[in-house]
Amino acid sequence: MSFLKKAAAKINVQMTLVAFCILAVCVGTQQLMTVAWDAWSHDFSRDAIGVLMAVILFTNYKWSDFVKYKVPYIIWSVVSVLAGIFILPIAFERRPDFLKADTVIIALGVFLMGYCVIHTVISFFVEKYRPKFYLPLFIIWIVMLLLMIFSRSDYLWPECYFVMFLCYYLTPQTPEQRKNVTLGLINGMVLGFILIQAHALLCRPYDKLRYRGNFCNPNHNCIFLCMCLAAILAKILFVTKSNQKKIVRIFYFLLAGSDYAFIFMTMCRSGYFSAFLATILFLIAYCRVKGKKLFIRMGMLMAAIFVFMVPVTYLAVRYIPTIHPHVLFYHEEGYSEDWVHSWDPWDSEKYISFEKMMHWIFERFESVKDALEDLQNTGSTGRGESVDLFPSTVLASTQPGTADIETDPDEIPALTDEEAKNPLTVRKTIYEWYFKHLTFRGMPYDEQGFRLLEHHWI
Repeated sequence: MSFLKKAAAKINVQMTLVAFCILAVCVGTQQLMTVAWDAWSHDFSRDAIGVLMAVILFTNYKWSDFVKYKVPYIIWSVVSVLAGIFILPIAFERRPDFLKADTVIIALGVFLMGYCVIHTVISFFVEKYRPKFYLPLFIIWIVMLLLMIFSRSDYLWPECYFVMFLCYYLTPQTPEQRKNVTLGLINGMVLGFILIQAHALLCRPYDKLRYRGNFCNPNHNCIFLCMCLAAILAKILFVTKSNQKKIVRIFYFLLAGSDYAFIFMTMCRSGYFSAFLATILFLIAYCRVKGKKLFIRMGMLMAAIFVFMVPVTYLAVRYIPTIHPHVLFYHEEGYSEDWVHSWDPWDSEKYISFEKMMHWIFERFESVKDALEDLQNTGSTGRGESVDLFPSTVLASTQPGTADIETDPDEIPALTDEEAKNPLTVRKTIYEWYFKHLTFRGMPYDEQGFRLLEHHWI
């Protein structure tokens, strides 16, 4: 018991709560990207942000804040309970069954955020607290959110984010609390990376060229991995600055190396650039933390760790799923007999070999080089090969009939299949359309996107 008490005394409650909230955001993001739109966890994961943000805000409050001005909090409590008694049953009757859990989490989020709004109003207008931040950037943020709120779009999230983050920015915080929230954010992302990737290693065999991990789409996986990489690199800075044990620092360097390797396997070129940029910023910050010019030396170390972890990570991705013969197929990626199933042998030809992976990674860079040459010299459409150019969930696939394509100009494909083999042509076409249709008032959902190919809608 004494050991438990000592351990509990060392736990930073605020940092731990924030970390678990961010971990929940990571898990919720994975659910949003993989489950069916009518699964209970889809809307629940999205709308749980209100509850999680309220918990993060509560970690900055003191009990005396509520006792000192208890009347508005009591009124809000009574109003919320009465509203819940009368409104929730009606909502349960009118909303489908898969939204029952979402209804509860929305109600809980509104209830908790109500206390945060009251606390923010009292702090700002009654106690005259004025947070210190860079005013021009804050004004830009205010203008951006207001334009989004009053745009032609019918999205509700800008209003919710405006309330949640405005409350956070205006919340009184000590330097220690700011540090706790920052470390909680970093720790939550690191935990999210470990948990989600560990689950992928158990249930997601490597049977598609571009590694999807625990997502349906390699690009979504790469975005998540890049965000986790930033958190891991930030964690390295913190453990270095606090001069923690060498074994701890080695662990996080190896964790970063594995993340680099996973990003490498997604074959996402923009992800490569993002990882490179994050590493440059990390090396600059590392030199400042150490107070020495270590940019080149640390850069070579990070490159060596990456090279070392590529085969190690591949072996984990390739062979760990064979130990646990339970394959998960997610709704958004569909189903195919060509993919690995639980009954396939560990040496099935469906698995991607290391040689094939490396070949196609370099092939993708060659395709960009050839595409540039084609655009500059002949204007032709490039190589006749491509690797999973349109992953399933990046482009929502719709298949109209021939009559629809003939009668609706918006349904005419912008590119032919041959033209789409040039990745630069594809990106140029997409960017041109979006820049052409940009407006200050935004666009409603039904006016967004265009038909790039016959069966691919951007």
